[in-house]
Amino acid sequence: QGNSVLSTDEALELRVVDGKTMGRVGDGEWYEVDDISQLMAPGQDSLGFLVAAENVQHAGTETRAGITFDRLSFDVNGPKFAEFMRIQFEEEMRRDGTLPPNIHLDVAEQYANMDGTGELWVQQNGLPIRLSVDLVFPPDETEQVDYGFITDFSGWDQTIAAKAATFTGRLALNAPEIF
Repeated sequence: QGNSVLSTDEALELRVVDGKTMGRVGDGEWYEVDDISQLMAPGQDSLGFLVAAENVQHAGTETRAGITFDRLSFDVNGPKFAEFMRIQFEEEMRRDGTLPPNIHLDVAEQYANMDGTGELWVQQNGLPIRLSVDLVFPPDETEQVDYGFITDFSGWDQTIAAKAATFTGRLALNAPEIF
């Protein structure tokens, strides 16, 4: 009998703090795992998923623990995300000298054919406080991969607050009527 991604007893929980990735299964002990932050945070920027955000909708305004924020839901466009990742990989490979200047990578089919949804919580000062993304990759002969993660943001350098429109701006390009 197969395992279900809905079972928290069998789910792999990951956390990345200060560049160190830890994992555990269910309520088990935390252990160090290889860095997989490129999947969770393309280009070391978990907000990178927003380049592929479409159908952005204002999902409400809430206040929790004295913090007021807007909830913005969106769909993840697989082909657009795949192109973003292709560019990221090409740039990295060119920096380390493993990709010649006139050679280009193909778009990764697993990204191009994935579906996904997400939600971004944005404080009144424009800074994000939470990003959640759920992705469904196309099945192969032996498995179906569903991938979900939540990134909580805190401890922003206050000088970044002046540039906060950059984060909101990524979504505003796809849904200017919300802003």
